[in-house]
Amino acid sequence: TIRQNGFIIYQSYVSPGAFEITDLHPTSSNGDLDVTIDERDGNQQNYTIPYSTVPILQREGRFKFDLTAGDFRSGNSQQSSPFFFQGTALGGLPQEFTAYGGTQLSANYTAFLLGLGRNLGNWGTVSLDVTHARSQLADDSRHEGDSIRFLYAKSMNTFGTNFQLMGYRYSTQGFYTLDDVAYRRMEGYEYDYDYDGEHRDEPIIVNYHNLRFSRKDRLQLNISQSLNDFGSLYISGTHQKYWNTSDSDTWYQVGYTSSWVGISYSLSFSWNESVGIPDNERIVGLNVSVPFNVLTKRRYTRENALDRAYASFNANRNSNGQNSWLAGVGGTLLEG
Repeated sequence: TIRQNGFIIYQSYVSPGAFEITDLHPTSSNGDLDVTIDERDGNQQNYTIPYSTVPILQREGRFKFDLTAGDFRSGNSQQSSPFFFQGTALGGLPQEFTAYGGTQLSANYTAFLLGLGRNLGNWGTVSLDVTHARSQLADDSRHEGDSIRFLYAKSMNTFGTNFQLMGYRYSTQGFYTLDDVAYRRMEGYEYDYDYDGEHRDEPIIVNYHNLRFSRKDRLQLNISQSLNDFGSLYISGTHQKYWNTSDSDTWYQVGYTSSWVGISYSLSFSWNESVGIPDNERIVGLNVSVPFNVLTKRRYTRENALDRAYASFNANRNSNGQNSWLAGVGGTLLEG
């Protein structure tokens, strides 16, 4: 059984001894592959394979499409909820190529995308696409522009390292996204009041937007390093430039993830500098996930749905002395 991000993506019976899986289709997201081998004598082996890929890749002859329609809901109080339609299509071509395209349609927004990706074997995977968009913003101004996106991903299994580099370049000032069009005003702030701590009565700015500063260049880097039995380290970073201003956004996060007697946990530190927000923000975070079978001290079985459930806890503290807490329960009801 192979899981990615908690979801089963592959199951098969294999012969005793060494084996090779050759029919696992490329997955649509990054994330380590958690492999579970259930042996006939009841023993269970678990190990993790670092995995990184360009999400659009498809095998030759394989076609995939997605259609979505509904109200745009971002959870941002500064935005409206326009109705939109979205469609994407991907097709696997010879020589490890994948062609893909898509569209987003709304009352004040129209966008079309065309792209091409390729599996380069030992050199990783790469994709390039172009988006053309027409937008009407909150001040009723109309804009038209293009965006070119480049994505590269490489997994170095020998060292247990995943490397992903994503570069965006917005070649014209007139390019906007559906998220931009949803704003009710050209400029504004969003505040968060849901914090505890010594400054819990002081709301913090969690988002600032100024649609006169359209996005220009964006560079994103993600690296994760497996430490085998000692967990893994990761670092992520983003740098965003804008038109009509010399200011930019910079964000990075470093973290460590591991597990102990079945309990998964992670520690992280992030730093954020954003246009329009006066103070740099630093956040320390802790995440813990405890499977129910650890709490009940019973052996894991796939047949028992309770054993596939877990309790989670998340805690964050920012540089202003404000704390946030979140607890929940999750799991898989039907496996397969």
